[in-house]
Amino acid sequence: MMQARKQRGPTVAITGAGSGLGRELALGFSAKGYQVFGTALSESKKTNQLVEVILPLLLSTSLRKNR
Repeated sequence: MMQARKQRGPTVAITGAGSGLGRELALGFSAKGYQVFGTALSESKKTNQLVEVILPLLLSTSLRKNR
């Protein structure tokens, strides 16, 4: 069963939270009490470590045409 997360202060959404500047921003906002939603292009060891401090958003970058 998934455990519910407690509502935190203000909310921020960060794209590219898996690495580089996006990752640092996600960690920084989380440390200041923000609820952070983050996206990343791929799943990796680094992004899996972020699950403890951010709420991941799963996104698809592929395009599909309806025919």
